[in-house]
Amino acid sequence: MAVLFVLLLDSTLPRRVAGVIFAILVAIIIQQIGYVVIITFALSLLITFPLLYIYRPEIVSWKRIIAIIALGGSLALVISASKIAAVFAFMRFFPRQVADTYKSPGILVSLFGILCQLLGTMGLSPILVAEGSKGAILAGLMQHLTGAPYEYWEYDMSMSPVVFGIIIIAIYSFLKRPKRYSFLFTEHKKWIAWIVLFFFTWLTIEFILAKGLMYPYISKLPILSSLHVNPRYTAAFLFPMALIAVIIYNKWMGKLPGKKGTSVFLFVNVLTLIPLSTYFLIHEDLQDRSYNITESVKTYAAIRAGATVNITGIGNSSISNSQALDNHVSNIHPYDPIFGYFDEAFHPEFQVGSIWDISDGFYNMTNPSGYVFPEINNSRPFERIPVSEKTQLQAFAGHRDPGWKIPLYQQILDWVSGLSAACVTVFLSFFGLRSLFKQARFNRLPLPKE
Repeated sequence: MAVLFVLLLDSTLPRRVAGVIFAILVAIIIQQIGYVVIITFALSLLITFPLLYIYRPEIVSWKRIIAIIALGGSLALVISASKIAAVFAFMRFFPRQVADTYKSPGILVSLFGILCQLLGTMGLSPILVAEGSKGAILAGLMQHLTGAPYEYWEYDMSMSPVVFGIIIIAIYSFLKRPKRYSFLFTEHKKWIAWIVLFFFTWLTIEFILAKGLMYPYISKLPILSSLHVNPRYTAAFLFPMALIAVIIYNKWMGKLPGKKGTSVFLFVNVLTLIPLSTYFLIHEDLQDRSYNITESVKTYAAIRAGATVNITGIGNSSISNSQALDNHVSNIHPYDPIFGYFDEAFHPEFQVGSIWDISDGFYNMTNPSGYVFPEINNSRPFERIPVSEKTQLQAFAGHRDPGWKIPLYQQILDWVSGLSAACVTVFLSFFGLRSLFKQARFNRLPLPKE
């Protein structure tokens, strides 16, 4: 988020360069399957820009911002075109239309629930531990306040209570002497920024609650219609709130001289960091933090040493993925939410046994081309690999390219994405080298004589 704001606001950075870097950041998020992150960032940006205009209108150039977002967004789509096309080809058959409906106890209670989310671990865990609770009550509290049936990790935004303290003190100061802060509303048509701020804040709240005036229509758009667990969009408030606290804190620090200012700075920063340690107060009845990857590490080491992991059969779902790989089998039931959290949209036609078992002219292994490009491969979703494609099955089981067909449009987009990614890399490398060369020349210039 900080890098995005530098790109959009720093006028010393050329627009074309800022747009290209913006595109790379967005493309990276898309390639990392970060559609939820993009939406969260977008909501956060829409809240933060009016805040920045209210604080420092002179640094906000809408012409620059629109130009960079237009260039960067378009270029990001080009770089990610291959990925996006393949995803939509797959989601034709598995759209995962998810409509979250939460039994909200009321808008005021829900807003309090959002505040509790922002306090999260660092604000609420010490209170629960102090009263003798192991913390299991916290998930239930969140469910009651939001109406959403999730566990603790979906709610926890973990914002330092110090941020809330700074903002509360500032609000008290405003209410005490409102005339001192009239410039925040009157100068440079800031009232328009306040209206925009309220609008996008409310839109974000609707995203979190999965209800409201606008969200029912927005949620039907492509991609958005397949996303849920809306309480996580509370994260959109993290950056704006942190920015507000920093601006206020910076104003206060400007009034403190020398050593006194340094002492206060150190004290406040330590006080901000201490709540992070409350993460370790959470017991495993609230959040399971056992990340045992021993089996995966052993399998990885064996592969690096030259061991083959060719798949020879379909295994029972009771074994882990690492054990399945060690046993040269593929699990009969995957864990992939695109098929539903209980595999309700997963209808395989194979069974436990050897992948070379034949029935009705098909091997005992699903043809993956049927998930994405079935038409060009004469297949369909969940259809098994036909006996006529023995060579493809051998390659697929050995983790090699089976050579199944890819549509011409996908091949073109693969090249477009690859070449565009290479071009932006060359462009940025050229810009970086040129900047270094100019800086080196500047450093060699003689100093002017007095």
